Amino acid sequence: MMLQTDVRAELARSFYNVTSITSQVLPNAVKITIQTDGVVQYGFDAATFSPDGNGYNPEPTSAFKLRLLNARARVPSFVELGQYPVDSAQVSLGTEPLGSPFGLWNEDPDQLKVDIVVRFYVPVTLRQYDVGDWEDPTPAVLGPREVEVKRGSDRRSIVITVITDRNNGARKATLGRSPATGQKHELSVAPVDGAPGRLCVRALHTRLADLLAAVAARRPDLALVTQTDAADTDISLFLPSCSPEELIGALTTGYGVSAAPRAAEEGGGWVIGRGEFAAITESLPLHYLAPADARLLFPDFLLPSIRADVERNALVVTGSPAPIAKLRRDLAVVDLSSPQVRVEATAWEFSSAKDADYAMQATRTTPSQSMSVDSEAGNFDLVLQPNQTEAFSARVTALARKGRTRLASKPSVLAKSGAQATLCLGQSRYIQVLQSTWEGQQVTAIQLQIGTTLSVRPILESDDSVLLRLTPKFSTVDSIEPGSGLPTLGTREFDTRVRLRPGETLIVTGLDLDLDSEKTKRLSPLSRIPIIGPLFGARHASRQRTKFILLITARREP
Repeated sequence: MMLQTDVRAELARSFYNVTSITSQVLPNAVKITIQTDGVVQYGFDAATFSPDGNGYNPEPTSAFKLRLLNARARVPSFVELGQYPVDSAQVSLGTEPLGSPFGLWNEDPDQLKVDIVVRFYVPVTLRQYDVGDWEDPTPAVLGPREVEVKRGSDRRSIVITVITDRNNGARKATLGRSPATGQKHELSVAPVDGAPGRLCVRALHTRLADLLAAVAARRPDLALVTQTDAADTDISLFLPSCSPEELIGALTTGYGVSAAPRAAEEGGGWVIGRGEFAAITESLPLHYLAPADARLLFPDFLLPSIRADVERNALVVTGSPAPIAKLRRDLAVVDLSSPQVRVEATAWEFSSAKDADYAMQATRTTPSQSMSVDSEAGNFDLVLQPNQTEAFSARVTALARKGRTRLASKPSVLAKSGAQATLCLGQSRYIQVLQSTWEGQQVTAIQLQIGTTLSVRPILESDDSVLLRLTPKFSTVDSIEPGSGLPTLGTREFDTRVRLRPGETLIVTGLDLDLDSEKTKRLSPLSRIPIIGPLFGARHASRQRTKFILLITARREP
């Protein structure tokens, strides 16, 4: 009996091992596989991807944590994945309790645990996640920068799929100019006439080892050694006249390989590979770009070698001197101050459609004007010349003096060219809602933008004209749910793109608002008594229609 008890205790303490963490590039995504040698049990720390700890309301995050129960790790504490948008995986013992556990129904404090934090180059959203034997019967359709986490079909792995937002996500297929089985290959290394020591190099889908062997055959005095980790690198280049040193420089710059000179006693020449034998680390300061944004401007194969130093506003690069020098030159070209664009919106509110039409008639002074009409959405936008803008303003001012229109709002924003900004022409309201969290039900306040908000993205062009993408959105609180206090919003929005030259104004209509209201008039003090009160009152319903006309200007700020 004692032996049987010991066996059961031993079985209860059994565990499995995390054996590998690998990444694979798919046509439009990156798949990460966490492989184990046993039936995997795992859950999340919901606080790593949802600020309120609610796993059903994820928000964009640059990292999230998985916890594996009854597990040990046979992998390094840091696993470099380096496939955009996936950065790396950090492995550690699960010693600290999770702030907001999700899917860990029977977590024993004495159990063996492994925590795996998956990090990303850009914020992603954990959109779909299956825990253990539970699977969502209605899987979501993932979009760019969205993530799915589920247990593999072998029950011994966790599969993480990340949809990429870059067009070259399928670069292995798109860069192949012919099918893999019948791919065209070319390799030619020949001396240049009249230029001793210089070579003409043509290579198309050639192994790096074969290319260097052909160069060494033309230069027997130069020993070129290829490490196995770089021997199969697919090389395509054309150098009509180069020295062997220039060829090596092109390879290190264009393909991210490292090159280091060999000592004379080792045979001289160069050794080329992807190891860290010739690596240095250097900090490249930035002046205008943010480190996280600057890092993503470079090819994917360099991302594992570049780190964002936010505190010093710099990029920390590890690699051979040639790629670092190339990065420094590239940063000097792209790390420049961006021009600023001032976007100003003027909102006029008309209580009468007749008055709004009267003001709009002032713009119909010439047949040659840029106009866009969307009959389904009910919106209309028109580019006005300076004289048309003055005529419209004159009529609106006259109506305002008579009290038949009013200036609702006139906000402005200074935005960087190519960046998105928001103009709010309404008001901010705070509504209390009841939310269920792991700690129970809590009352929180959420902020709502009521009225018109304009999302603008200006792009300044060489002639100082502004290519403006404008997304107006009008929102109202239609009702409040009695139980939870959650609001029901009525929204209307549309999208327009227009080019504004200096002095031109964009006028937008279509954000009309219908307001229904119902009021009770008390006819007697008895109307205050519950149940019978309505018998002593009268209810009146009213409907008010408000028309809005927006004027948008955009100009370069000096």
